[in-house]
Amino acid sequence: MIKRQNSTKAKQASGKKVDNIIVRSTLIIIIVLSLGILIGMISYTLYTVNNYHDKVITYTILNTSVEVVKYNVMGLNGDKDAVKFGKITAGNQGTRFLNISTNEKAIVSIYVTGEMANFISVQKNNFTMEQGTSELIPINLDVSKNATPGNYSGKIYVQLSKP
Repeated sequence: MIKRQNSTKAKQASGKKVDNIIVRSTLIIIIVLSLGILIGMISYTLYTVNNYHDKVITYTILNTSVEVVKYNVMGLNGDKDAVKFGKITAGNQGTRFLNISTNEKAIVSIYVTGEMANFISVQKNNFTMEQGTSELIPINLDVSKNATPGNYSGKIYVQLSKP
């Protein structure tokens, strides 16, 4: 009887050791795979960011603004470092132009953020310009009739990238 109990205890202890080895091995495999995936993701992100920055020729951020007023008036602002629409009544429209030029072939991308994003549309976007050319790109403002009087602002992002 004593031998049988010892042998049963030995088998149980041996089984626990095998279970512990399996659990530890599984955890090690999970940790190694997780680290591999993490390193792969970091490497891919760094490659993508570096590759992206190598493609960008120039990146410009222009402030844009409009004052929606109750009375009939049209305002004009000639700032060269911003796209300002001045004063305008709700329900009216206005257009400003971006003069874009490039010394090398480039893909032009323009997008708008902020409070004015719903008011502004860009007639020509995501297009290719040839080396040594320039273009006037219309930026259209269309203030809805329901717009509340007040000041609205936003940013216009212009990016030239290598094709």
